[in-house]
Amino acid sequence: MVEHTIDNFRDSRSCASIMPERTLIHANVATSNLSALRFYESMGMAVSSDVIRNLYRTPISYGSKDAYLVAGVL
Repeated sequence: MVEHTIDNFRDSRSCASIMPERTLIHANVATSNLSALRFYESMGMAVSSDVIRNLYRTPISYGSKDAYLVAGVL
């Protein structure tokens, strides 16, 4: 879904003169989700923040997960 959205954005930007030349995109990724981090890196994005503590809540009442902000420019 992410790849499709980015591809559509790139295609529409190349067809319209009003679209910005460069656009920042970002996502939050759990620090434990290494496959998602690798995926976003393969899309040209990089970790752009320190760890965001307790961003995601878990079903366990005492649980939470930390995250990174990943960002890239199209």
